[in-house]
Amino acid sequence: MLMRPSTDARLTVELLRAFLRWNESRFAHPNADPDSDSVGWRRGNEWWIKPPTWRSIFEPHGLDPVEAARTLKDSGILRVQDGQNLQAVVKVRDTRVRAYAIDGTALAERRPVTDKRYAGYEAVQLETDRPPISLISAIPDSPPDLAALLEAASRLGLEKAIAILTMQLDPESRHFQTLLRAQTALVSTALTAQVKVDEVRLQSNRRDDVLPALLAKIEAALKEERDAKPR
Repeated sequence: MLMRPSTDARLTVELLRAFLRWNESRFAHPNADPDSDSVGWRRGNEWWIKPPTWRSIFEPHGLDPVEAARTLKDSGILRVQDGQNLQAVVKVRDTRVRAYAIDGTALAERRPVTDKRYAGYEAVQLETDRPPISLISAIPDSPPDLAALLEAASRLGLEKAIAILTMQLDPESRHFQTLLRAQTALVSTALTAQVKVDEVRLQSNRRDDVLPALLAKIEAALKEERDAKPR
């Protein structure tokens, strides 16, 4: 029997991926001050996230940060050093601190998220058959095209919105109400945007209908002016 990973596991991965994508510049080098205002540190393709930052990623969305860490550990995305702690001990400058160590390569590869409750069942990929993409875009050599960036951000936002809207909600899940509110808000936003688009199209069609008549009137006025001139 084939069983899909839970909705909570999917949301956990998507939230983490989005956070790393949009907060790359807020990660410091391991040689930086451990007490800096950064959200964590980055060494190669491993991301060390501070515990307060970790909570801020998941709690606003109704997810338990500890359960999120367990889900990511089971998927091979979160690196742990023993079976007792979900946080790893990392060295920042000359100080050892605890952080959540994320394997960026595993996350970018979109590994399927498994759940210990479904041990023995075949896992299903989180995404569709689209080819993998890198987690963090390369830094361009020239200034970015802002229009292209805006278009890319809009496309990414729509993809995320569609992913949330197509989630199969479990009424027994403790996150059911949170996800239902998110879906309702997205539906309302999408309908409002569609109404505005339809209104613009309608106005454009009306202009197209008026233009031939306007041109005909101009042509008639010019003809009358030519006929009125003495020959």
